[in-house]
Amino acid sequence: MRDFFLPLCQIQKLGEALRKADPSWKIIHIQESWQGEEWIREICHACDSGTLVYAQTIVPQQTYLAYEAELHALGSRSIGDHFLFKRQDVYRSPFQCTVITEENSLYPAIVQHLGSETQFYKRESVFKVKNDRLSISEYFGCKALSLLELDLKWSHYAPPYNWCAF
Repeated sequence: MRDFFLPLCQIQKLGEALRKADPSWKIIHIQESWQGEEWIREICHACDSGTLVYAQTIVPQQTYLAYEAELHALGSRSIGDHFLFKRQDVYRSPFQCTVITEENSLYPAIVQHLGSETQFYKRESVFKVKNDRLSISEYFGCKALSLLELDLKWSHYAPPYNWCAF
C-alpha cells in the first residue's frame, strides 16, 4: 500500500525490537516457517482526528540481518515508501482482510492504539524481497475507513509492485 495517509497524517514510531513475536499476531500461513526471533516494528498513522491506523511489521531474523542498516534507517518514515516501493525485486502476496471484534484475542491491544470501537479491520500481506520475507499488518477502525473513504476490497488500488502467489 502506498502511504496515502501521509498527506493527512504523520507516522509515529511506537517501537522496534528484535524479539519473538506473539503467534496470534503472525499471518497464519507463514507463522510455522519462521523460527527464532523477529524484528518487530510498530507504528501509528495519526492526524488531528486521532490515530487512524496501527501497523505492525514482522521481519524474520534472516531477513532482518540481510537488511538491518536499511530497516534501522527508517526512523519514523514509511517502510513502504522508503524501502519496499523503491526496489524492483519486491513481490507482495494478496491481501488477507479480517474483521476483529471483542471476542478476538487481538482486540484489547488494538483498542490500546486505536481507541474503543465495536470492531476493527485488519489487512495483512507478505512481502518477498529476493528470497527474504516480511509481513505487514494494518489495523483500521470505522473512523479511519470513513475519513479516508477506504473500501475494504481496495479493488481500485493499483500497486507499483508485483503480485505473486506464495
